[in-house]
Amino acid sequence: MKYIQLLIITLLLISSTAISQSTKSTETSFEEISKNLNKQTPLTIPFIKKWIPKFLGDFELSYSSVGEKLEDTNITSNATIHYKKGDKTIEISLVDCAQNPKAIEMSLFAFAMDKQLGENTYVKKPFNYIYQHKIDEGFTQVLIEKEYRFILDISGINMQPEELLNYLEKLPLNELK
Repeated sequence: MKYIQLLIITLLLISSTAISQSTKSTETSFEEISKNLNKQTPLTIPFIKKWIPKFLGDFELSYSSVGEKLEDTNITSNATIHYKKGDKTIEISLVDCAQNPKAIEMSLFAFAMDKQLGENTYVKKPFNYIYQHKIDEGFTQVLIEKEYRFILDISGINMQPEELLNYLEKLPLNELK
């Protein structure tokens, strides 16, 4: 009996070590992300302008701004985009963090904190997202991180989370590379 107990304890220790090591090998360190971002070329302003859809489902583009330098950074590969339909609005801020790893640091921190709390963090291939819905304020906010490079901060005004997430599926995120 003692032999069986000892065998079970040994197997549990071996399996927990293997799980721990496999988990560590799949995580990407910030140093790796920084090196990769520094090697990449940011999206060009003409590419971003062409990437912005005129319609997002039945929402029509009502405003866009591309290439404005972000506060306290040198980033110009970004866009602010608004879509409108009646009293509903979708506001999107896109930031390409290529050659600027500091820009993604806060986004990764937000994902890490949210995952630690175990709330509102969802993994949906090919990107991760966090969403927050405030009924009393009438908006849903979604933060998307794609390939440790792109950050999209999206607000849906007068929209439920499911409705906004359905419209986000219409964004051509697969074209951001």
